[in-house]
Amino acid sequence: MSKTLQQVGNYLLEREIGRGATSEVWIGHHAYLERRVAVKLLMTQDEETVQRFNREATLLSSLHHPNIVPIYDHGYHAPFFYSVLEYIHGCSLQKLLDRVHRLDFTDALDIFRYIAAALDYAHSRGIIHRDVSPGNVLVENETGQAFLTDFGIARDLSHTMTVDSRVMGTPGYWSPEHARSATEVTHLSDIYGLGVVLYVMLSGDLPWDTVSPLPGATFEPPVPLKQRGVNSLPRDIDRVIQIMLALNPNKRYPSARSAVEELERIWTRHHAVTQVFHRETASPSDSNPLPGHVPEHQSQNQSQHRYPEEGLQATGIEPNEVEMVLGSDLVRSPITQAHERARTLARPPEIAHLLDAWAGRGFRKGFFRLHQPGRLARVHTVGSRNLYFYTMRVLYEQRGQPQIIEEPDLQAQTFPLEPEQDHWHVPLPPVQGFGNEPGGQVLVPGSLRIVNCQTCDGKGKILCKRCKGQGRVWTKRTVPAVPHGEGEGNEGRDPKDNASSEKRSRGTRQPTTRPVRSNQRHSRLPAARSVRSSKQANPAADTSTGVGTDAETDGSPRTLTEKVLVPCPECSGRGGLPCNHCAATGRMVQRKAFRWQRTTHTLEDHDDLSGIDQRWLRRTCQAQEIYRERVLSSPQTKHQPFHPEWAEVPRLKALMERASAATDDQSQARLVLSEVTISMIPLTDVTFDLGNIERDGLYRVTIFGFENVIPADWRLLDWERVAFFWGGLFLLALTAISIGFALFY
Repeated sequence: MSKTLQQVGNYLLEREIGRGATSEVWIGHHAYLERRVAVKLLMTQDEETVQRFNREATLLSSLHHPNIVPIYDHGYHAPFFYSVLEYIHGCSLQKLLDRVHRLDFTDALDIFRYIAAALDYAHSRGIIHRDVSPGNVLVENETGQAFLTDFGIARDLSHTMTVDSRVMGTPGYWSPEHARSATEVTHLSDIYGLGVVLYVMLSGDLPWDTVSPLPGATFEPPVPLKQRGVNSLPRDIDRVIQIMLALNPNKRYPSARSAVEELERIWTRHHAVTQVFHRETASPSDSNPLPGHVPEHQSQNQSQHRYPEEGLQATGIEPNEVEMVLGSDLVRSPITQAHERARTLARPPEIAHLLDAWAGRGFRKGFFRLHQPGRLARVHTVGSRNLYFYTMRVLYEQRGQPQIIEEPDLQAQTFPLEPEQDHWHVPLPPVQGFGNEPGGQVLVPGSLRIVNCQTCDGKGKILCKRCKGQGRVWTKRTVPAVPHGEGEGNEGRDPKDNASSEKRSRGTRQPTTRPVRSNQRHSRLPAARSVRSSKQANPAADTSTGVGTDAETDGSPRTLTEKVLVPCPECSGRGGLPCNHCAATGRMVQRKAFRWQRTTHTLEDHDDLSGIDQRWLRRTCQAQEIYRERVLSSPQTKHQPFHPEWAEVPRLKALMERASAATDDQSQARLVLSEVTISMIPLTDVTFDLGNIERDGLYRVTIFGFENVIPADWRLLDWERVAFFWGGLFLLALTAISIGFALFY
């Protein structure tokens, strides 16, 4: 800044106390009033920067909160735009940490509480800070009070002026939404930055070992505080930080105040198990009304509620494994609502109003109940807890043992020899979700082999079963008989003639039939008879020669039946048939294949419901989903698709064991996908008396759900009214019967 500039408007400048990339901050004082101020001068004339500077002044002028640095004036003094702010006598949180490295938990919690209140207020006005970091937090030296400052890149949700999607903020403190685009930043992004500030105050370092200054960086879970040398704090502090730094914005605390309350509960529980609320600490204005709550100005009997003189024992939500183990992954809105409900029900007036509302609900039920039991109730203990319902869906992938399949090697191809893969290592279509998949058959890579056909032993043909490989078979045929006398005298024939005759008889040549003259027919009849009679006398001799005779009685020529060798009709005389199994190639292409499928199963469990009507509970109260996580695993690794944290929750561990029991070697099934859903219904157990504890003892009722429903309880019935009602009905019935007898008899 030019040294000649000593005054801006009515403010005299004293000395520079801070400098940024585009601005300077000076201490000044009003020329006429006793007021010290901080004057912020914009040192650039860049149009976009000027717009942002003016917009910051506009936003600050609309915010009035004790932990937000107020603005007094804003204007232009050539050549600078300037803003006049309240002067905080102290330093930034960053400078404080540079000096002391880390803070005690109580000091850090105080600063955290101040900044959380400022952020919640700004968020309620639709303003997102977008740069929550130690450099933008001022700490007053005298009081230790903290102030949120520098709304230069803040976003007003009621205006659409912010269209710049560039990443803005302080590296190391921006959320995953910051890294994607400035326009994606929400109030939950400020919660993320506040969580980083808390971690830095407690440890002196950022939650990660390395931080990329560039957008698109990978975000990892925070390093536990113990690894930073912080050993004196409860480990639940880490859980709160993990929730605030959840990658999914919906799993962060819905408000900064929720994180403050959780830290206060942890710190209180660290020193004392039970918090005692005396009746003077219970104020109707401590929290918002719940369902069934009657406002103070509508209650005529609020001053008549009585409390035990020794004090009321009331606890918040009981510690449970779900919140302690899965806290950073839970949807925070229902959890926060349950804690607020528990705090509200810790006040006896709320219990009294709920009892009165329950007693007067409906004539049919309310008529028999005690009239305004809340007026008489003296509350002794109030304890709240969450009832959790667990659902686990698992997807099993079944792969059968590989089976050999074969096909003829028709193309005689050459295949490289590869090692056979395990069938669990064969990739399948990716898992799409929890739908059942019928699957199919898949070949095993590396299982291909060329082998000889087992049917034909690699010959390509099989032995003809009819001819036994000879190529010829015996068959019978009919030939004309040789006339009587022509066969006589063969003994004197030449052997060659006999051989040719034998050759003809074996079928090598077809026998010839000479025509028979008519004048010879009758002369040969006696010979035919002799042949027939000879055949009848000695049929075996005729059969052994393979030659038979057939004498025609109607005058037709006689024929003979003989056996001859002919080519086998099955194999066409080749002695073998082509092998159908290998298509006459003698080789088979052999592979292994397996069948697969995927099936879904659902397993359910819940916390102890003894003494609770489950059907009534599910019908009356709406369970709120607080957790849903899905884990995908590769079947090749035999790694169960479960989060390690699930095993730390007993109910989930039991579901994991049930799911894993179906994945033995005999079932040929493995888990490839799992999903856990957790829902909850808050409960509050109340013990009280109705004025005469010696006679009636203590009453106990359970208030269910966010609806604050009280089930029917016979102990809270007005038995005098019940006896009067049923006695009246009995007398009425008796009177009717008496009148009937009097009239008809």
